[in-house]
Amino acid sequence: MLMGTRFDYICDIVPDLLDDGTPREFMPQAEYSNPRHLCLHRYGAGPFCRFRIPVDKTRGAGVYVVCVDDVVKYIGECEDLAKRFNEGYGTISPRNCFQGGRQTNCRVNMLILGRHKSGSKIRLHFHETRDRFALEERLIRGIRPGWNIG
Repeated sequence: MLMGTRFDYICDIVPDLLDDGTPREFMPQAEYSNPRHLCLHRYGAGPFCRFRIPVDKTRGAGVYVVCVDDVVKYIGECEDLAKRFNEGYGTISPRNCFQGGRQTNCRVNMLILGRHKSGSKIRLHFHETRDRFALEERLIRGIRPGWNIG
């Protein structure tokens, strides 16, 4: 329960791991041809990790919450939870590392990687709602999660 709203536990977020148990790290920037000679944005240098959430957990539109060691760290809204995590945060597109790219995807991925490396437990929760924008705003204003900036 979060400010009177029930969230369902979806899964733990765990990066792809090497045989020794450390996260597999990626630097996708070199894969972008960069025809406009764009600079990396402030989160674009990486390193990044890859992770996926179960597709069968995909639901309608709603609000998601990322908790680290049971503390709310990030709140967001989406139309499709698995798509948002698997194609956005969990797989960093080379283009998103550069100016004009999706800085939030890079930032959240780096934060997840760093917290996993420090031994934290990262969990994803979701509340399905058509009123996702208003709920997201209310929760962010009320909780002020550390990973939500701006």
